Amino acid sequence: MSSRVYSGGSLSCWGGGRGASSFFSGAPTSFVHSAMYQIVNTRLITGKKTVISTNLSPDELGRRYGAPVLSRLQGEYQMLLFFGEDIRRQKRK
Repeated sequence: MSSRVYSGGSLSCWGGGRGASSFFSGAPTSFVHSAMYQIVNTRLITGKKTVISTNLSPDELGRRYGAPVLSRLQGEYQMLLFFGEDIRRQKRK
C-alpha cells in the first residue's frame, strides 16, 4: 500500500505528524509552481508520508500548479475519491 494519498480551491498537505497546512489558495505565481513542485518532489524522494487533499480536478490542478506537479501527483500518489453530501449542509437542514 502506498504511503501517499491524493484525494480529489486550495490544496492542503499533511505529513510528518505536523498537522495540516493549507497553502497556495490564491492565484498561483511562478514561485507557487516552483515551491509546490519542490515540496511534492522532496517528500517523494525522501520517502516521507504525505496526504494531499483538494477539491480541484486533475485538469484544474494542472492549470493551477503546472504540469510537473500534476505529473508527480498522478504518477506517484494513489487517488481516492470521496462522494456524499457535505455534513455541514446536512446539519443545517
